[in-house]
Amino acid sequence: MAPEILDHTFKDGSHFQASKSFIRAFLHDALRWSPRKGTRAAHKLPNDWEELLQKSLLRKAYAIKEEDILPEFIVNSDQTNVVYAPGDKRTWAEAGANQVKLLGGDEKRAFTVMVSVSVSGTLLPFQAIYAGKTDRSCPSRSAPAYAEAIALGILFEPSGTATLISWITE
Repeated sequence: MAPEILDHTFKDGSHFQASKSFIRAFLHDALRWSPRKGTRAAHKLPNDWEELLQKSLLRKAYAIKEEDILPEFIVNSDQTNVVYAPGDKRTWAEAGANQVKLLGGDEKRAFTVMVSVSVSGTLLPFQAIYAGKTDRSCPSRSAPAYAEAIALGILFEPSGTATLISWITE
């Protein structure tokens, strides 16, 4: 809470120094942090990210003006992972058992949803992408609300197909 202490010269001419044990104790006690295993890569930005964004904006503005691109054809898309059965590595076993076998404990059940909206404000139909190469990996046609989802334009596709191409052409 006092970063100026790092620059302070004490009466004996010394400067503040933090030992490894001091830093460890500070992280643990003051911040309540502990060593943890990394689970995903940190987001990295290039040093010139602002300049790159400015150039991208100008290229898009130029293309939109010169090619008379309608707002309906400018689409922002993103994908998100939807977990419907997390692999939490828990099961029932005899109390006090030292070894508990778990079948499929490292697996998660999830699918990817592609969400898109055009500059005109039109929300495009979702695309749900399931792991697998055939339609058998997708929801069954007899699943509740399947017909309603299809009527709304939602695409259910296995990931082993040309999913992006079908999303663009639909």
